[in-house]
Amino acid sequence: MRILVTGASGHVGTCLVNTLLEQEYDVSVLVHKDSAALKKLPLRIFFGDILDIDSLKPAFADQDIVVHLAAFISVQQGHDQRLQAVNVEGVRNVAKVALDSGIKKMVHVSSVHAYDTYRLGRPLIESDGPATSPKHPPYDQSKAEGEKALREYIDKGLNAVILNPVGILGPYDDRPSLQGQGIITMLKFPISIVPKGHFCWVDVRDVAQAVINSFEKGRTGENYLLSGGSLDITSIVRLGAYAKQQNQWIFSIAISSLARLVPLIQRFGKRFSFSSQFTHDALYTLGTDLTVDASKAERDLDIKWRNIETSVIDAIRWLKDHGKL
Repeated sequence: MRILVTGASGHVGTCLVNTLLEQEYDVSVLVHKDSAALKKLPLRIFFGDILDIDSLKPAFADQDIVVHLAAFISVQQGHDQRLQAVNVEGVRNVAKVALDSGIKKMVHVSSVHAYDTYRLGRPLIESDGPATSPKHPPYDQSKAEGEKALREYIDKGLNAVILNPVGILGPYDDRPSLQGQGIITMLKFPISIVPKGHFCWVDVRDVAQAVINSFEKGRTGENYLLSGGSLDITSIVRLGAYAKQQNQWIFSIAISSLARLVPLIQRFGKRFSFSSQFTHDALYTLGTDLTVDASKAERDLDIKWRNIETSVIDAIRWLKDHGKL
């Protein structure tokens, strides 16, 4: 089976490509820029831009399945136009070329942020509403609109499924990802200031396997939430310090209090040359008090989730072994 992966140089993409090759799939990748993580792998590399339809066509020719991972992720202000372009128009372009090229199936890896996740008071399920109101961060709105764009082509006959992972942790984080950057930042100094909040997390290796299982088991037009469970930020930092083998002083601060400190934290980050992920959009996410019911993916895609604590430790050890920490 011939598989094309867009956004293959990202966290999920790198893990997925390695997993596909281990399972003896014929793999091609579409990348916007060169990636050292893919250079030595036995695959075909196509260069293209999901905002340029003509650049996609050579990569899509003679493929059986397209996995669309390419996306722009940001919790910073001022990125609204790029979020809309990549996460909405990019999805629309990929779906159009997939349909025109006779692709047998498209797997779109979206995000839990496509949903309205704010304080539901119960676990989120696939039939819940999208993040379409102005109260939602621009990233969340762009992911919801991207799924809507894809459904235009599902209605035209495209066989596509949508996967909605929560926060992704684990190895293969070469760039590193937004979550990886956050962990690195919090472990950069022996003192960590963290928000009193939790989120839902999933191991990148489980996301990769969910993608592969959806080739045969995913039902057209269906969403599948991917989550291995919930963990608070303090526990993540504590596990990270354990894996890094360093002593760590951790101070937890209420989200409402930390929100007032965002401008100061941002200036501190610039002064000491590290990227702070403490933004108002990031704190909004932690304030959703999110829990997720991932039983549909467990049942339909035959997925068993790894323990999240193990995922954190494996992530830190991978970052450390590859010179990122």
